[in-house]
Amino acid sequence: MQCARRGWACLAAAEDRVALENEIARLRGETPRSSRTFFRAGLPLPPGAMPEPPAAHDNDITIRLPDNADLDRAVSYVGQMWQRFVDAVVRAQKQMLNKS
Repeated sequence: MQCARRGWACLAAAEDRVALENEIARLRGETPRSSRTFFRAGLPLPPGAMPEPPAAHDNDITIRLPDNADLDRAVSYVGQMWQRFVDAVVRAQKQMLNKS
């Protein structure tokens, strides 16, 4: 390391830079293995680390997530069920009032 007193800046010397780049390359190679270890242990991954996608198998099942049209149909269905429930409550109230 070469450091200058002006502003406390340090620059890596040529021989240090090669060692640092080798260490960075080694750590990048370890990252996928470390991620798998964290993932299997149920530990949160470090910030910026992404888990590797699982390997594809012949017996894997693919589940299609709902799109906006599916969600619109679900909301419409729930709205219809809610309206039927409200209608049933109103009918029940009317029946109770007629009996008294």
